[in-house]
Amino acid sequence: MSSYDTEASYRRMHRTTVISTLVSIVPVGILLIGISAQSWQEAVLLGAAFLLACGIMGQGGRSGYPRFGTAGLVLSLMVWIVGAMVLENSMAFFPLVMVGSIVVPRLPRWRIAGLIGLGVVTGAVGATAVGRNSNLQFPEFVVVPSGIALFVTALMLYNDKYWTIFHELELAREGEAELAVMRERARFASDLHDIQGHALHVVKLKLALVEKLLKQDAVRAAIELREVHELVGDTITETKALVYAQRRLNLSAELENAKNLFEAADICVTVKQVGREPQGRVNELLGQVLRETTTNILRHAQAKKVDIALSEWGITVVNDGVSPGAASANSSLHLRGLANLRDRVTQDSGTMTIEQHEDTFVTGARFSAVAPSRGVSP
Repeated sequence: MSSYDTEASYRRMHRTTVISTLVSIVPVGILLIGISAQSWQEAVLLGAAFLLACGIMGQGGRSGYPRFGTAGLVLSLMVWIVGAMVLENSMAFFPLVMVGSIVVPRLPRWRIAGLIGLGVVTGAVGATAVGRNSNLQFPEFVVVPSGIALFVTALMLYNDKYWTIFHELELAREGEAELAVMRERARFASDLHDIQGHALHVVKLKLALVEKLLKQDAVRAAIELREVHELVGDTITETKALVYAQRRLNLSAELENAKNLFEAADICVTVKQVGREPQGRVNELLGQVLRETTTNILRHAQAKKVDIALSEWGITVVNDGVSPGAASANSSLHLRGLANLRDRVTQDSGTMTIEQHEDTFVTGARFSAVAPSRGVSP
C-alpha cells in the first residue's frame, strides 16, 4: 500500500471522528449558552469562546498538537475566570473543557499530569469564585466543572488508543502487501535461477570438456561448442520471455497464486467462473494478465476487495483501491508493464481494457471465439 493510501485512510478516520464529535457537542454547547447567558454581552462572550473551541476540536484525532492549541487553552481559561468571578456563570467552563480535552491528549508527554492539572485549574477557578461570593454553590462551580473536565479529557485520552491501534493495523497491512510483492519477486528470481542456473552449469561443464578435446578430438570439440552456442541462445530467449512475462503460464496456477497473495495482504477476493477453463494460448495470455494485474493491485492500490470473473475467452479483475494516479493509468501504462502486455494481447486478436470508474479500477482482457494458435505447443 502506498503512502497516499495510508494518508487517505487517516484523513477519512479523522474526518469521521471530528464530525461525530462536533455533532454531539455543538447542540449541547448551544443549549448551555442559551440557558445560562443572562445578557447578550454574556452570550457573545460565551459564543465566541465556544466557536474557538469548536475550531480547535476540528483539529483533533491524528493531526498532532492542534494549531493555536495553547492560545485557545489560555483564552478559554480566561473566559472561565471572567464567567465564574465576574458574570457568576457556572457554564462558562464548557469551552475550557472542550479545548483541554483536545490539547491534553495531544501533548507529546506528561499527559496524565496535564489531565490532573486541567481538573485542578478548573476546580480552583470555581473555588475562587465561591470564596469571593458565598452565595455561589460549591458543587455547581467546583465539583461539576472539575469533574466534567477530568471525565471528558480522560475519555479523549482513552479514545487516543484507537488511533494507535488503527496505526498498527495500517502498518501491518502495509507489511502484508510488501511481503506479497516480495514473494512475487522471489518467484521471479526462482524462475530466473531455473533458466540461467542450469544453463550456466551446463556451459561450464561443456567448456571444460572442450578444453580437454581441443588437442585430442577437434571435431568433437567443435560439436560441443555449437551446442554451447545454441544453449546460450536458448537461454537468452527464455530470459527475455521471462522479463517480458511471455513465458508460458498456467491460468489455474496463477489464479491460485493471486488468491494467496491477496489473502496474505488482507484483501477479500472472489472468483466467478463461467464455462470451461480457457485453453492453449488464451490460457497463457490470461494468466499473464492476471499476474500483472495482481502485482499492480498489491503495489499501487489500497484495495479491500477484488472480484475476478473468468470465462472461456476472457478475464475481468475489479478492485476498489482507486488512487489519484489511477485517473491517468492509460497514459502511464508503459511504467507499469501493462503496455507491452496489451500489445501482445492485441497481436493475438484480443482486446485489453484498463478503466477507472467512480470507486473501482477494472482490468480486463478478452479474445474472440476463435482461439489464437500462435505459440501453442504441438
